[in-house]
Amino acid sequence: MNGMPGTPDLELPRRSGLITAVAVLNVVIGLLCGCVGSLQGAVLLFVFDLPSWMGKLQEGYDRSRAEVQQEFDAKVAAAATDQEKASLESQRARLVPPALDFEPLGRIVSDPALKTYFAGDAAIGAFGNLLLLISGVGLLGRRHWGRTLAIATAFAKMLGMGALLLVGWAAVGRIVPEIEAFLEQVVAAAPAGQAPPIGLIGPQIKLWMAFQGGLGLAIASVWPAVQLLVLVPGGARAEFDEWAAWRARGGV
Repeated sequence: MNGMPGTPDLELPRRSGLITAVAVLNVVIGLLCGCVGSLQGAVLLFVFDLPSWMGKLQEGYDRSRAEVQQEFDAKVAAAATDQEKASLESQRARLVPPALDFEPLGRIVSDPALKTYFAGDAAIGAFGNLLLLISGVGLLGRRHWGRTLAIATAFAKMLGMGALLLVGWAAVGRIVPEIEAFLEQVVAAAPAGQAPPIGLIGPQIKLWMAFQGGLGLAIASVWPAVQLLVLVPGGARAEFDEWAAWRARGGV
């Protein structure tokens, strides 16, 4: 029987294949992306701990550079001729790493806009995927709350990704000067004629991030847009109304 015990048989309402497909994919995407989200959380913790890693990186780099310097100092002191000393000094100029200040990189990883971007990305992913999973269950049961939740999640995710893109662009504008400041040190220590054109690096980074952010927003908006196209039209609502009426008559 299609109805409850003791009631006459009730004919099942229609069940759209498109809505069922959206429901199943919402559950699958919610589960899979939820697993990816756990990795995203680990990345977020690493990002927020990066400032301390920058200090350790500076210490390690300075220590390694000092060891190489001391090694050449010992070799020069032990050299028997001026020619040998000159040869060692030439090697020193080529092989000893330049003195670098990692403070610009520390300011990059400490930047509030960059941290906000990563935190927002993780939050949108975690809550969005959980709501996607729950809405998929509701859609499979043809529950009105499942349809409402799916539509609201799709809108919220598109708006959230758009806002995240703006935050990411603000972060890029703040960190590019710091990247250039660090690279200027590298250029200053590079042999004549081998220094890269620093003036081109900032615009290239901004162009790449704009492309990557726009592409990411477009890809992230595809599935929410598909959900809206399937679930918003009146025909979809009418199907959920039919199922609500069927359950009201005793269908289970």
